[in-house]
This record gives sequence, structure tokens and C-alpha cells, in this order.
Amino acid sequence: MGLRGFELNRFAAAATLLETGRIFVDLGTNLGGMLAYTSGQYEIAIGVDLVRPVLADAQRNYTNANFVQADVGMSLPLRDGAVDCLVAMGILEHVFDVYGFVTECRRVIRSAGIVILEVPNVAYVTRRIGLLIGKLPVTSSPYGWREGFGWDGGHLHYFTERALCQLLEEGGFRVVRVMASNGLFGAYRNWWVSLLAGNLLVKAVRL
Repeated sequence: MGLRGFELNRFAAAATLLETGRIFVDLGTNLGGMLAYTSGQYEIAIGVDLVRPVLADAQRNYTNANFVQADVGMSLPLRDGAVDCLVAMGILEHVFDVYGFVTECRRVIRSAGIVILEVPNVAYVTRRIGLLIGKLPVTSSPYGWREGFGWDGGHLHYFTERALCQLLEEGGFRVVRVMASNGLFGAYRNWWVSLLAGNLLVKAVRL
């Protein structure tokens, strides 16, 4: 499939979980990949990222969106209860304080608003098999363990379906959907997400 195909697949999967509302926020937006899927569903689209040159490129691609430079692992530059939908694709495994991140998400999302998160699934069947034979699992596809790219792509935390849902529920959310975000034979992967999904895509509602 290649890296580009992988990216498009995961964004398209996340788009199936979107609803409608006024304000949509994409954390770690990079070049604005999720913003292409929000047209007509939200009045205001905001992309947040740390890297200024990347945001400049994203602004050229999405002239109708707003872009903000910020470290999404710290406090978010958004008002309390202002956001209808917040998406963070491949972000949670990189932040230092996952509890603080979820708390910040809850702060900025309105009551009954939604958060959509994607993380690698360390309990994916191929990673389980690797552990059985003494191989450290790679969760940062497609680069893996490589000097210059960071230890497992800079991933700081590892998640299973149960652990991710517990984190969200303890943080004041109700999980409403868990699905695979990428890979061939998606329907089969969603038959047993905790074992067959390489990446987990979770939709939760703020209580």
C-alpha cells in the first residue's frame, strides 16, 4: 500500500466516525490530512501542530481552515467547552502525560461532544507472536527501529484496546466505537479488533 496509502486509509476510516457541529479540531494536523473530510460538516475547522513550516504548507492547502501553532502535549489553546469534535491521529503515543492530554481534551470539548483517537495496538497478533520469539514489537510503521528516527519512531506509550478505553472512561468519556483504522481486509479486522487491528481507532463522547 505504501505510506501515502496508509495515511489515506486511516483518515478515511476516521471520517466515518465524524458527526456534524460548529467547531472541529485536528490535533497534530501536519499537512491537514483530516481537514479534507470535514467539508460541510463543521462551520469552523482548526488544525493544531507544533511545526510552523508545516502549518504554512497546510494553510496553503486549506485556505478555509484556521491553523494554530502549539504543543498538543501541553495545554491546548482553546476555550473550555468550545469544540464539537476533536481528532488526534497517532498523537497519544507521543505525548509525555497521557492523563493530562485526556483531561485537556475533555476541557475543550463541549458536553456530549466527541473525541476520536488513533493509536497503535501493541496487542496486534503479529506483535504478540514477535514477543513470543523475543522480538521487541515495532509500532511505528513503516520505519521501525532506526537510528535517526527515534526509538520506535519516538513512541513513548503503548496501548491495547482495553487500556485505551479505560483511559478515556476514567477521564470522563464514554466509548461508543472501537475499530481498526488501517490494513487490508478491514471487515475481518473489525471482527476481533483487539487482536487483528494494527492500529485502534476509538470514538468517545464527553460526559
